[in-house]
Amino acid sequence: MVMLVRLCLWFLAVVCGLQMSHAQVLPQSGFTFANPKKKWVRLPIEIHHNLILIPIKINNKLEVNFILDSGSRTTIFTEPLLLTLANVKPARRTIKLQGLGKGETITAQLVEGLRLSMPFIEGENMSMIVLPPDIISFSELFGKPVYGIIGHDFFNKFVVEINYLHKYLQLYQPQYYHKPHKAEAIPIELIQGKPYINAILTDAQNDTVQVRLLADTGATQALTVFYERITIPPKNIDAFLGRGLGGEIMGKLARLPQLQLGSFVLPNPVVGFPDAQSLQLATEKGERWDGNLGGDALSRFTVVFNYPNQELYLKKNRKFNAPYEYDISGVQLETKAPDFKRVIVGYVRPNSAAASAGVVQGAEVVSINHTPAAEVTIGELFHILNRKPGKKLKMQLKTNGKTYTVQFKPDADI
Repeated sequence: MVMLVRLCLWFLAVVCGLQMSHAQVLPQSGFTFANPKKKWVRLPIEIHHNLILIPIKINNKLEVNFILDSGSRTTIFTEPLLLTLANVKPARRTIKLQGLGKGETITAQLVEGLRLSMPFIEGENMSMIVLPPDIISFSELFGKPVYGIIGHDFFNKFVVEINYLHKYLQLYQPQYYHKPHKAEAIPIELIQGKPYINAILTDAQNDTVQVRLLADTGATQALTVFYERITIPPKNIDAFLGRGLGGEIMGKLARLPQLQLGSFVLPNPVVGFPDAQSLQLATEKGERWDGNLGGDALSRFTVVFNYPNQELYLKKNRKFNAPYEYDISGVQLETKAPDFKRVIVGYVRPNSAAASAGVVQGAEVVSINHTPAAEVTIGELFHILNRKPGKKLKMQLKTNGKTYTVQFKPDADI
């Protein structure tokens, strides 16, 4: 369930909410340790706005970055033309995909017999769904090449520890794993390869509601809720929450008083409330759940997914009490290939201070507060835009060959 990158606020809400029959999901040999005598291995990772990137080599020839997404039951690849570099044979099967949003189904390729590998990890006879060209671009949102999503194939074979603070994954042979000291075990229910947990939400009326959440490392925000009994708080803002395979996902952003996971209480999380039209597929087909628990909540813990025991272990880290952030500027940015140095405005929230000042979608960003856009990462630009409510921002923009400057003060609207 990729809900990508706060710097492009939840741009991919549930890109992998795929509707597939059991007959279409092929058995796979899966990943194993290259040295079967090893009890565990450690892999360094990159973390961008609570999303995890891992490099994976395809057929020992092409190494690309994948998003590690516990909310995806399949491995996805987004750039079919690159697969020729890995000597991938043409697909003999096609598959229909349907994600959240308002669009039509998509016909993709099902590629089989792949070798996927990482340091100390090998995967033989693997399968991968290859999307048509130009359906979605992760690279433009990360500001670096990112071409895939990997989920259940990775979590299914190992006990997976995610250390968000020190940026590594530790993978264990299940038979050798022991629960960490002081970590709390929360039961998970695996349904079609996805992990669900029970949690308790306190709503705007201070009533408590038990909800079933997808534990989703591919979602950047803390929480997304689409549950009829959770009333949207009166202090909210209209928001573009993301884009799925089916199209745009609109809704509201607000804060709820608290989220409780086991004995852990997380106060005032920012919550996305997708609208009913965007969520039609979630309420009418396949799995039913009440929302997604994403990276801005999970990253406050060392998190361990133990699929063999159907448990999730949480041990809070020093980020546990940090405030929950959201895109106060109302401006979301994207980069452009080939070097991802050209930055454009991907979205401007209506009625925001940025929109009133004249920031428009599609404008090229020259600088923000005198920082040249081409000289820093898109993540650094995001932090400049959203550093502090009420702090004046100056953006130099270019539209139709003309350069101009706008100034505004973002407000904390929720």
